[in-house]
Amino acid sequence: MTHVCRHWREVGLELPSLWAGIVCAFPGPPHIQAIISRAGNVPLTVSVVHGNLDNRLGWSYADISRILHRARSFESDMLCNYRQRDFNGPWSILLAGSTLPLVTHITVPNSVPMCEVAGGWIRLDIPAFVNAPALCAPRLRALTIDLPWPVQAPSLRALCIYRHGTQWPWEVLADYFKAFPLLEELDLPIILGDHEYTASDHHRRGELEVVATKRAQINVPTLVRLPSLKRITLEHVGPGALKLLQHLEYPTSAVMKVLRIHYIRELFSSLVSRPEFNDTPLDHLTISNATSDTWESRPSLRAIWASGRPYLTGEHASENNTSISMLAIPFNFLMMCLLRTATANGVGGILGLAFSHDCTCAAYPGVQCRGTLELLDKREIVIFLRECIGVVALRLDRQVPKSSDIIISLLADPLLLPALITLDIDVHGVADQAWWSALRDMLRTRKAAGHPLVRLIIRGTGACHFSDCPGHQGLTRNDDSECLDLEDDVATCLSHREISLEQERLLVEEVVDARDDWVYLCECEDHCYASCDSDSE
Repeated sequence: MTHVCRHWREVGLELPSLWAGIVCAFPGPPHIQAIISRAGNVPLTVSVVHGNLDNRLGWSYADISRILHRARSFESDMLCNYRQRDFNGPWSILLAGSTLPLVTHITVPNSVPMCEVAGGWIRLDIPAFVNAPALCAPRLRALTIDLPWPVQAPSLRALCIYRHGTQWPWEVLADYFKAFPLLEELDLPIILGDHEYTASDHHRRGELEVVATKRAQINVPTLVRLPSLKRITLEHVGPGALKLLQHLEYPTSAVMKVLRIHYIRELFSSLVSRPEFNDTPLDHLTISNATSDTWESRPSLRAIWASGRPYLTGEHASENNTSISMLAIPFNFLMMCLLRTATANGVGGILGLAFSHDCTCAAYPGVQCRGTLELLDKREIVIFLRECIGVVALRLDRQVPKSSDIIISLLADPLLLPALITLDIDVHGVADQAWWSALRDMLRTRKAAGHPLVRLIIRGTGACHFSDCPGHQGLTRNDDSECLDLEDDVATCLSHREISLEQERLLVEEVVDARDDWVYLCECEDHCYASCDSDSE
């Protein structure tokens, strides 16, 4: 704006709010003084990241401390003064014992920076953590930190603590949370003893000593009340996390997100028997596998239990619904135990079921995409589906035709999923005519048996044409013509193979055509040209 013309330069120089929000866009002194001057008295947005730091124009702690009291938002990533080899970290030097009257958001994911030593990068010890003075931030509403530093923030609404490699005891966290009674969102780290960390212990010895010292200093509260809590996210769940939950009192309407949990029968039973799952039953299940599982001799899966609808992998972490994501375990053990454990604990039967394949097979040359169901034993799939008597909606997401064909053929038996009324298929990969015929035969059989599907949803870039391209020999043409019009031949071929969904509409009450992008993503024309060229040679 200041470099367009003289008029706009004058306008820009007189907008303090403009300059207050772009402090982070400049590498540091000496440019920062001009920016601060133009910002006037408007609170600043201060963001100092690793890219701002170099030996020539790097920020020093003194540079930051001169403007920090004016900050409305402060973000620091891997901040340290390389020129003075000062590795104590931004929290100890800048924030501990400070008063920031205006700040509402603080993000310091690396409060103790990393130091290069022989063998790589490791985190330093934390000598000042246990006795650090508190930061006073009366307006602070959102805090993201890696260690539970002492903070006086009576207005805090959102708290996230996560430090890779350090597992904090549930007792320390419970004691920490009691200082923030107005919390609405809580994102918890790995709890001590709940997740095995493989790094060398001597690299973390200083942090382990700090953890032990901190735990010895506190009196474990009997109950921490968080009456305003709306959402709690658990990275990993184990005995320590359950202990912490037992010492927290919050509304049963709060959304609980469990991002990763390894299956242990007693652990899952204890988790789903908590009161919050009575208000929001886990009535939808997604079974998925990642590409890396496709060549394992014993494929393992991920199961996502959720309330409201089945969530595809990755969706459940951000959506505002209660969910539990369970990590890899063999299908024959996981599915039966999950279903029976959930039913025994009052979660009830599932209403929605999805099979999802996180397909990135194209990134692995030589690996054939097999979907999810092709990896499983068909007999075990049948046994599992017989247990799902209440399922009303089934989604097949990104399954290659050979994989989804397994379920479609099984659904021809109306005793499997007898309550099913909605089938949602994301066709991943162009299917042949036999696949579509099998789908219609299944719809026809269920309708005749008195278990018709009411709603069929077709989506995906593979639902455009049959894959059967006859080449030149299968196309209608004038035998007297010596030169074939290849363009007309291809157009005729595509017309004959196009999926119109007209036959499907005769077999179900409602067909939803969700193929919004298929026209733009369809590659069948190129394949048809290649087939015709090959056939004419």
